[in-house]
Amino acid sequence: MSPSSKQSNYGRAAERAWPTRIQVLWELGKPRLALSAVALTVVGGTLAGGLGFESYLRVTLGSLCLSWGCAAGNMLLERNPDARMKRTCDRPLPTGRVRPGAVLGWALLSGVVGLSTLASFGHLPLLAGLVMAVLYLGVYTPLKRRTVWNTVLGAIPGALPPVIGALAGGTGKRWALSLFLVVFFWQIPHFLPLAFLHAEDYERGGFVMLPGAPDGLRRTARWMRGWGLALAIASFGPILLGLMPPVWAGPIALCDLWFLRAVWQASRAPSTIPMRRAFRASLVYLGILPALYLLGAE
Repeated sequence: MSPSSKQSNYGRAAERAWPTRIQVLWELGKPRLALSAVALTVVGGTLAGGLGFESYLRVTLGSLCLSWGCAAGNMLLERNPDARMKRTCDRPLPTGRVRPGAVLGWALLSGVVGLSTLASFGHLPLLAGLVMAVLYLGVYTPLKRRTVWNTVLGAIPGALPPVIGALAGGTGKRWALSLFLVVFFWQIPHFLPLAFLHAEDYERGGFVMLPGAPDGLRRTARWMRGWGLALAIASFGPILLGLMPPVWAGPIALCDLWFLRAVWQASRAPSTIPMRRAFRASLVYLGILPALYLLGAE
């Protein structure tokens, strides 16, 4: 083969490699989780006010990069369990599409860019971002293999994106508290149906989840009902804190009742269909409730 032919082949291989690399980086960021974190950050910033267009772009970039960094770090730490699970065995690290060192570099780069961007809004958004990263990677990730309480502890960093958005405006501390409580309580009845549906897979990966624990079904049902009720109470936080007029209590209550009905049905007779319905209902709920907040905020 002539040198020119070799160069041509190498060039075509490089062209094919770039889309693959971009795809790998996209997957390392857990795009669904990252986009939901960004959406919640934007909701928090909108409700708190005080953000111009340029500030929206910066806080969105900060939230996205920090979420990417946390997700990549999580995949790096869980690459061996991921290889054993059906849900995750096709991720970039288990399939060998990327090296651990490259993932570490991407996680650090994304995290530093995200935190640096959040720091431009002051110390509170930066602190919230740091707490999110430390708890997600340093507490939640290792505890997934040790205790069923990992879900509750993991809900803390999971509830911080809207806090970051609310604090970025500089005047949103009450909204930050309200949104934190809502998203924190929401995550338990949202995740437990998923843990139930994939209980065998989580066990295969060595993760300790409530549905697979001793007396797991009864405890799962109790947790779903209890945390669901806590969520319903927390959903009225903006009204109680004077952030919304009382007239919005009706629509919020209807939203709560609809979701609690799905939770009750799933917890009363845990099986695949009602648990899947409860999981889907949780996604709809987290879309409707913030929309009500945005419509009713004073």
